[in-house]
Amino acid sequence: MKKVSVAVLSSLLAAAPLSLAYAAKGRVQDLQAQMMLLRLQHSLQNSPGPVSPATTAARNGTIVVRATFTKQSNYTGTLFCTGAASHTNATTLDVYRVSKTVPVKFSGNTGTCTVSMPYSWQHADTTQQILASLSIFSENCTCTTSEVDLENDWNGLEAKLPGNGVTTTFDFGTLPF
Repeated sequence: MKKVSVAVLSSLLAAAPLSLAYAAKGRVQDLQAQMMLLRLQHSLQNSPGPVSPATTAARNGTIVVRATFTKQSNYTGTLFCTGAASHTNATTLDVYRVSKTVPVKFSGNTGTCTVSMPYSWQHADTTQQILASLSIFSENCTCTTSEVDLENDWNGLEAKLPGNGVTTTFDFGTLPF
């Protein structure tokens, strides 16, 4: 594959809209082509450049995902929660993921979910984060006509990749359902 510099691509893209105006059949096609080229040119001009090699290391430990649920409906079905965590090596694009599903334990209108997941990642990227998510759902619901199967997802808690043997806890706090 032949490499082309950003400067060469930018100069080609600058001239491309003029030639496309004559080649395109209709104004809409011309505008769509120009927009696509402008997006590409913008992406090339704003790219961060080459990615430096990641610091790779084997990592193992335990990830805990937990939450408390406050019952705000008349739902009577059985609820489960799935905790998950993922980590991506930015250089190799290896993706590591762990997940586990457990039943939600209720006491009155308050439910708790604690998911503990051991992990062992051989080529973890020490410059990248761990991202956690949590899902709550019903399965085989014997619902009344006013109830439906439930499913809610929460994402976005991050933590630095810890050293070996460390337990990392992601606490989603109290969530309504």
